[in-house]
Amino acid sequence: MALVAFGGNAAAEERYVLVRTEADLYVAPRADAARLNPSATPQTAGRPDEAVVHRLLEERDGWLALETVPESEWGRHCEGGLRTLAALRLRVFARADARVPVTTRTVHQSWPDGTAVALAPGVPLAARAGQRWRATLGAVAVELGLPADAVGGAYVPGAMFPPSDDAPAFVEDATVRAGDLRLKEGRLGPASDLPIPLLFARSTRSAGEDLIATLDLHCGRVDARVAPAHVHPRQEAAPLEIDAGSGLLPGRLRVLAGATAHWPDGTVAGRVDAPTTFHREVPSVVPELRCLQKPLRRLRRGEGRLEARSRLVLCFAPSEISS
Repeated sequence: MALVAFGGNAAAEERYVLVRTEADLYVAPRADAARLNPSATPQTAGRPDEAVVHRLLEERDGWLALETVPESEWGRHCEGGLRTLAALRLRVFARADARVPVTTRTVHQSWPDGTAVALAPGVPLAARAGQRWRATLGAVAVELGLPADAVGGAYVPGAMFPPSDDAPAFVEDATVRAGDLRLKEGRLGPASDLPIPLLFARSTRSAGEDLIATLDLHCGRVDARVAPAHVHPRQEAAPLEIDAGSGLLPGRLRVLAGATAHWPDGTVAGRVDAPTTFHREVPSVVPELRCLQKPLRRLRRGEGRLEARSRLVLCFAPSEISS
């Protein structure tokens, strides 16, 4: 494969794809190559379109050549990467059918009743009956029809929130539930099997007997009708417990930012974007490299040990490792 420059600076022509979380990642574009499966434990339960962002280097012969996206760049995308790979830029491969459909450009749909939906590029989609799509915007899913040219397998990052020139000021105490919101030609609901939280309305305005609530969601904006009785005082959400899977843990082997990562056979795998830790050292077949291992997910209850593809082994020059 003649690949796009590895680890290059962000450019307008760079394209990205979303890969299903359960899909295997390969260290080479061959069915018998070593595999990684870093996402056996989903970050969000029950989502049919749950996916992880990767930079697309090339597509050929049924394979996608990819680069993992470090946490420092997740803010440009609708879906992030995996915590355990958050500090790394690794070149990996996936089968082309592991892709999740996405919006390929900014989409804005509005209807005479004042309701509207705007989507940024890179919103994950799931096909529905009647040429409709389920678009996931954080904790909320919107089902609607989309133009054929707005759906595809790759995208160039764009504005997270399409601009609204006439948006009223923020209303501090407006919260609504997705089940109480109505669209003229769409449907709102939870994005997963988890209970949907209260949604903060950035603004509300009168529309006959209803209000129009404007919600700035991750990678989109929704203007939906809601009965005034269903607009509630703002409630502060409890803080989320984040599993910093790639964080710097005491007593572990630390790899320095900028280090070159190698697969166990000595071929270059990528580089370290930010300092990261590994759990233990394992034997190396390349004398000039030290090989380190970390789990790609936590053990499930009753599980004795992780299978090989759920453990990441990378090798580094000794000078790039500090104990």
